[in-house]
Amino acid sequence: GPFQLGVGIHFPVLRERDLVTLEDLAMLLPAAYLDLRHDRGHDELCEGDTVTFVATVRGLRQGFFGGRFSASMELELDAPTEPKPRIVARWFQPTGGLNQWAKDGRVRVIGTARQHQGKWSFVHPQLRDPNQPMPPVATRYPLIDGVPPATIVKLVRAAVQRVCEAERPDPLPEALRVAHGLPGFAEALASVHDEDRRGRGHVDADLDDH
Repeated sequence: GPFQLGVGIHFPVLRERDLVTLEDLAMLLPAAYLDLRHDRGHDELCEGDTVTFVATVRGLRQGFFGGRFSASMELELDAPTEPKPRIVARWFQPTGGLNQWAKDGRVRVIGTARQHQGKWSFVHPQLRDPNQPMPPVATRYPLIDGVPPATIVKLVRAAVQRVCEAERPDPLPEALRVAHGLPGFAEALASVHDEDRRGRGHVDADLDDH
């Protein structure tokens, strides 16, 4: 069951969404695939776009205020002129590792751009090591109130791995799959969730045509 994946405190919320088994989590399909081939500059940000960029951490404030968690990270974007533009990343659920990102100084941000009080803001963005290669395509799963997006990604990927390893009977007869060149269930399921697999050899055609 999901408890094998370390769902813990998130189980009641997941249960409300009928996500109570490994199969349920594995079948939580991505809501969208995101084009992360190019970093966005400050002048290229648009309301509602999901983008990626590398920035320098200039400040971090986090804690419980009025009994509720809140964190804000001030980020300075790379730019050829001074003063360099700044944006704010915000979290309203406890998020581990923020102090380490602030200590490292440089961070890759993946999130949805929103205007807040005349300034670009990103709520619950993903943070990654800027020195690590990025997949050209990223998956975005449906938002579930009370569960951080990064936690959803980890749970779904772990569930997909378990379901694929279980070697369940394929729902389609083998003769039908072979006749139409269709992949098996495990291969198809893994492909839907696998960022690297979707990016290899198909990303330019798939994204530029839509």
